[in-house]
Amino acid sequence: MIRIALITSAAAAAALAAYANTGDMESKFATMDTDADGVVTEAEFVSYKTADGEYTVMEASEKFAMIAGDDAELTEVEYDEAVDAWEAEKAGSDWTEDSDLQTGEDPLSTEY
Repeated sequence: MIRIALITSAAAAAALAAYANTGDMESKFATMDTDADGVVTEAEFVSYKTADGEYTVMEASEKFAMIAGDDAELTEVEYDEAVDAWEAEKAGSDWTEDSDLQTGEDPLSTEY
């Protein structure tokens, strides 16, 4: 009985976290999309990622290329997919420092 209560509590906490992160993801995308045209260009992404000094221009450009696709524009759908992939990889049992999506940090966040 205690096990069921713990599982239910964990599921509820995860649902609340997912709900809270949705607004956060949307605000990050909107912050990156400085001209509000619905897509983030490499220049917008690099500016966002390098603003706090955590990433170099080269690192930010490489990250952009990894998630933006062939059209060199990051849509909100691509952004959401990148965040989902990072979260899934982070939750997986084989999470390592050699991750394709970096080293345990949100690949799109500047808030660590």
